[in-house]
Amino acid sequence: MSSLWLQACAAFRSEDWGTAASSLTKAIDAGAQDAHFFEKRGQARLKMGQHECALGDFGVVMARKDYKAPTSILVDVARCRFHLGSPTSALIAVREAISMEPTHSGAKTLRHRIHELQGHMETYRGAFSRRHWHMARSSFESCLTIYNQEEGHTPIEISCWGVQLYIAERKWDNALTKVTDILRSRSSAVEAMVLHARILFLTAKLLEARKKVLDALKLDPDNDDARKLFSRIKGVDRYKEHGNESFRDAQWSDAVVWWEEALLLLGEDEEEGGGGLLRARLLLNQATANLKLKQCAEGIRHVDASLVLDASYYKAFRTRARLHYELELYEKAAEDFKAAIQYGTSELNARDLRALGDELARAELKAQREKKGKDYYKILGLSRNCTQAEIKKAYHLLSLKHHPDKGGVEEQFKLIVEAYSILSDNDERRKYERKSSSNRDDYEDAQ
Repeated sequence: MSSLWLQACAAFRSEDWGTAASSLTKAIDAGAQDAHFFEKRGQARLKMGQHECALGDFGVVMARKDYKAPTSILVDVARCRFHLGSPTSALIAVREAISMEPTHSGAKTLRHRIHELQGHMETYRGAFSRRHWHMARSSFESCLTIYNQEEGHTPIEISCWGVQLYIAERKWDNALTKVTDILRSRSSAVEAMVLHARILFLTAKLLEARKKVLDALKLDPDNDDARKLFSRIKGVDRYKEHGNESFRDAQWSDAVVWWEEALLLLGEDEEEGGGGLLRARLLLNQATANLKLKQCAEGIRHVDASLVLDASYYKAFRTRARLHYELELYEKAAEDFKAAIQYGTSELNARDLRALGDELARAELKAQREKKGKDYYKILGLSRNCTQAEIKKAYHLLSLKHHPDKGGVEEQFKLIVEAYSILSDNDERRKYERKSSSNRDDYEDAQ
């Protein structure tokens, strides 16, 4: 026993905590019951970050009636509880230590840090609930600073706060990297496992998300967050696949309805990054079906909402370009085709890039022709010999249909207003007639 004790003491002097704990464990397993062995092993385990094991050793020491535990034991107990994420119970222990030894500097320093930590934790929770992400991040980083001062592990709850903030801020790569780092050192941390599954879900990796949340449920079958997330993943995946099948069968309206069901179940909570990349994909799916149904205004709204969640997805720009083209907003279509090519260069093969380039060229040609003179009669759906009463009626109907407040496309509405302002004024209409007639002649000559 004495040789193992001496080995442990030598390891302590060289700060070789693993050897110290190992030597003391051998001694205890061999029958050593002296409280000093447990105390010393608890201290080594504390240094190694094995806080639960350390608490067990300190508990043995404090339960011994034949041994008066020093104040430092209570401080170490407080420190273990502090690193396990229980500042309130840590404060109880440190207060007891100070009552025993009012001048104990370590206890007083720890008490100050616990008070600081509690304040930052309270601020974080309040800011997060109010969706004040900047304030929440500041409080989270202050918590990290305090734990760094104590040179120990940050509790899993607070570590996960960093992941939650990245999700709310839609920084998906950061969130994935952070949660992976947490799980690398704490592979069985269920809270982190559920967060990992949530990130995969929100980034449209449904199969991987399902597997991850099932891993969490194997460790903790009654975990409420994991069970709810698993149910959502299954539901969204089911509705999404129904929508996909309907789209493949050219049942465009049914596809829109199924994807809407998936969107409703997914939600758009700010805490989940507004529904993340998964919501962006589902909205884009709807826009693609809207294009098939010639529901261009609704399709553009869906694309716009998708781009808020994923601002560089080339498919969104491509779909909106086609919607603008369908509405004969060729300049807008050309802008979106250019963006689709820019963002899709690294993902598309040469053939698809050429096809996009062809669509861009057609839109640009149409836009150039349009600049020579807009056909205001066509915009209002009228013949050139229409009356002022017919112009007024057409404008009234079209402006109601295409007003942005009624779900119309703003650019299309502006064209309707522009056409009416010219054709409803007899002098402006005559000027337009002369100019458009000249432009037609120039075009015919050019052909």
